[in-house]
Formats: sequence, C-alpha cells, structure tokens
Amino acid sequence: MINKQDKRCVHCAHCTKQNLTKSEIAMSKKYLGRSSKTLLCIDCLANFLEVTSEELIAKIEEFKGNCKLFD
Repeated sequence: MINKQDKRCVHCAHCTKQNLTKSEIAMSKKYLGRSSKTLLCIDCLANFLEVTSEELIAKIEEFKGNCKLFD
C-alpha cells in the first residue's frame, strides 16, 4: 500500500502547475517523447505545440483505449 504522503507530486516544467493529471503526463510523453523528463500541463503543451487546449483534450479522448500511455 502506498502512503499518500510518499506520492510524488509532478509539476509542469514551464508554469510549475502542481499535481499534473495522468492525462497531462501521458500527453507530454506522447508529444515530447516517452523518455523525456520534461512534463507540461495541457495549457503549456498546447502553447508549445501551437494548438488549443481544447484540441489536446479532444486528442486525449481519441488516444484513450488506443495508446498504452492513456491506460
């Protein structure tokens, strides 16, 4: 059993938003590379990729069930 106090808090590398969601982590890995140590929140990733946050959110739904990162 994992102690809640031992859980790692994942931050956005650009805006330092705390507690990235599993989907935000998966999207960062999908677009920046699985081995990338840089993780971005949806808004920062959208800015980096020059798309809207809504477009990335739609992609998350598309990737669920089709990509192991989103399991």
